[in-house]
Amino acid sequence: MAWWSRPGQVFRSRDDVDLVNLDRAFNIRTNDLFIALYGAQLLRMMLAQAPRTVLRFVPEGSGDDDAVLRNGHIDLIISSAVELGPEIKVQSLFNTYFVGLARVGHPIFDAPITPERFAAYPQISVSRRGRANGPIDVALANHKVERRVALITTSFHSAMFSLPDSDLILPIPANILNSVQRLKLPLRSFEIPVPLEKVNVKQAWHPRFDNDPAHRWLRQTLKACGSIDP
Repeated sequence: MAWWSRPGQVFRSRDDVDLVNLDRAFNIRTNDLFIALYGAQLLRMMLAQAPRTVLRFVPEGSGDDDAVLRNGHIDLIISSAVELGPEIKVQSLFNTYFVGLARVGHPIFDAPITPERFAAYPQISVSRRGRANGPIDVALANHKVERRVALITTSFHSAMFSLPDSDLILPIPANILNSVQRLKLPLRSFEIPVPLEKVNVKQAWHPRFDNDPAHRWLRQTLKACGSIDP
């Protein structure tokens, strides 16, 4: 029978994990949207099965995803835009797509929203690497249209609070809209008038954790959590 250890625990087989007594902190790197959508649900699911575990969300970095997985500082990365080495394991969690968000009464709602009218207003880009351009710009270029990104931030939630008093437009994943409504901000969503591919959100981990039963349980819990509508 194979034995291997983690701090404070010794496991005897691939499936041998005492969840009730599991005393372990899990470090998950993700963005504020995932935390808003699934953080509370994930914590409830974890504490119901493993009440002594700790869930630690870590802000997204800027290009060191491989390194933090290899050195064990991060258990899982959850993102749609990770650039990882070939040895890193990846599993799909859910798909979403982008919509536009603007203040109620924004002039974009005064007429049909075309690519030209969409690009006419200043926009917000949410990027952990500070990038202004992405798939939306590629799609607009096919219509010979270019938008102007006036604000770049790393947080969708901070971006939302820039909308009520401005004519800024924020492209945002559609599955966050219920959470936006709970904030009771005077915002309104709309369909972005260019075709965009769906966004696949994935969890990624180092293969050393494949046979770690506690880590496998965490991955399975996240997969189950991602299948629940927020």
